[in-house]
Amino acid sequence: MMDERLCDFVFAWDQAEKRLNGYDVVDCDLTDYPAPAADEGVSRLDLLAAGDALADPAADALGRDSYALSKLRSHLTCLRAICGQRFGITDYVDATQGFRPTPYPEDVLRALRDELDGDAGRLGTTFEAVARNEIADEDRAGPDRTGIVNAFTDALDRYKSGFVDAFGVDLDFNLDFEFVEVDAYWSYWMDGKRDRLRLRFNRSDRTYPTSEVSQLCLHELIGHCGQFHGWRRQIVDGVLPPFHGVTAVHSLEQLHLEGLAQGLPFLLPETEGTLVRLRAKKDLLRQMLLNNCYLGAEQGANVETVFSQYTSMMPVTDMDRLIKDVGDQQRNPVLRTYMFSYPKGFELVHRIGQGGPPEAVKSFIQRSYRAPMAVAEIATLARQYAG
Repeated sequence: MMDERLCDFVFAWDQAEKRLNGYDVVDCDLTDYPAPAADEGVSRLDLLAAGDALADPAADALGRDSYALSKLRSHLTCLRAICGQRFGITDYVDATQGFRPTPYPEDVLRALRDELDGDAGRLGTTFEAVARNEIADEDRAGPDRTGIVNAFTDALDRYKSGFVDAFGVDLDFNLDFEFVEVDAYWSYWMDGKRDRLRLRFNRSDRTYPTSEVSQLCLHELIGHCGQFHGWRRQIVDGVLPPFHGVTAVHSLEQLHLEGLAQGLPFLLPETEGTLVRLRAKKDLLRQMLLNNCYLGAEQGANVETVFSQYTSMMPVTDMDRLIKDVGDQQRNPVLRTYMFSYPKGFELVHRIGQGGPPEAVKSFIQRSYRAPMAVAEIATLARQYAG
């Protein structure tokens, strides 16, 4: 069965990367397939040959324009990059994430920053306070772990019933919380196996303002957990091919996952005029600016130019961390593709949420919780409702 062969290839690569550098290729495994026995002698070139050998049979079995074949090509391109093959950035992101990144114009960024200043003023604060996570008089959860877990489960209970009633999706997922201390760029991360999902907090000795808890709940729990749960149900029912439910951060589904998760505050009427939506809009600006930093660095611009636009529009609390993040994005083949999915996905879903009629937004959400959507399909919807 072709689907199982595709999954076996990704599982074997995942095992090899764990052995070689501790990296998880598979982010979430929603299948019932057992992982193949680990082969200590397999090299990345062996895996690349095995994956390449699947391409033509997969095209014959599934169609040359199939989502699964594009997903396989995404994996093979990332594996080639890990092996040392260098791709131009637009070709690389197109082959892995399914779109070609471009810089955001200065006037678009400046207009968004002006919007944020106005929104913050209407909420009695400043954009700088929001960007620095220093909003006065806002309740906070943590740093004790029980308090953090309780805050997130309370936020889930607060949003869950209204979301289910409005969009008719199932959010009865199994959720675990875990606290870790690892040297990684992420502060929180969603993963899972079959019908159990997990939210991990990394280096979590901090407090979370109430509005940040709400935003992260929408992103990680209503967004990622909800989609993974919906895709898992479709796989169990035999509707969705299991290979579609083996997710990886360098792969095609990431724009859909990250775009929806970040865009949910713009799709829910109850977030209108709240700090939750203001935080989400702040993140949109930050990610657009980072997109331009990444592209500038890729094109060989000097470092002053790379960071000047970002620092002119976004308060920076740790310049060395920002420099490290941009440098890591250039050096790491996974981050080099994955990080572009945030602003592009957010931009597209934001357009759908702001311009689409209610029934179109509802249809988009329902489809999103049934199966991953191709980037071209999401982009078409965004253009249709761009106004």
